[in-house]
Amino acid sequence: MAKSPVDLFYVIYLNGTHVGTTKLGIIYARQRTAVLLYIIGVRQHFGKSIAGLSIAAMTEIGFLHPNQVKICASINTKIIGSLSGLGKNGFKLKGVKKHN
Repeated sequence: MAKSPVDLFYVIYLNGTHVGTTKLGIIYARQRTAVLLYIIGVRQHFGKSIAGLSIAAMTEIGFLHPNQVKICASINTKIIGSLSGLGKNGFKLKGVKKHN
């Protein structure tokens, strides 16, 4: 499995305040997939579409690569807003992993 040596990592600022981060990485060349990670760490900014805008931007950047077929993301099921942000950007639920 060939992995790209490059991960795209961005810090999210809102009005000069660091509110989160986003990363597109773990790019698997053979499977033509990448993994999207993001976090909004300031609770007062939850539910304001900041993650959704980040997802949209990183997805657009990811698909600029000519061979990219799929971008995957996972969420914490206790934070259901994450599912909404992904759904609004064309992501589909593929499965649910049960935790013990």
